[in-house]
Amino acid sequence: MITLVGPGGVGKTCLALQGADAFAAASSASVFLVGSAAVSETALVMSIIAQTLGLRDSSKPALTRLQIYFTGRQSLLVLDNLEHLIDVCSEIAQLLDQSR
Repeated sequence: MITLVGPGGVGKTCLALQGADAFAAASSASVFLVGSAAVSETALVMSIIAQTLGLRDSSKPALTRLQIYFTGRQSLLVLDNLEHLIDVCSEIAQLLDQSR
């Protein structure tokens, strides 16, 4: 996990996208970009990530779908503009750590 911090407009998103492109070019992993600036509720973040990944099976909670998806799979998940929902960051970190 890499966290980019700094004031608005310094190029964090641009740097993250350049890193994601380099990672994609050097590996066979999937790369996903999730923009979360418009999300105002922590509970929606997992659902938005699941939608971005194309996980549409609504019979399971988004967290469960994400756990299943990431288990044993090499992927890069770029979360842009998540600073206003900092509480969900630890949940995402735990999810990704458990999926290794």
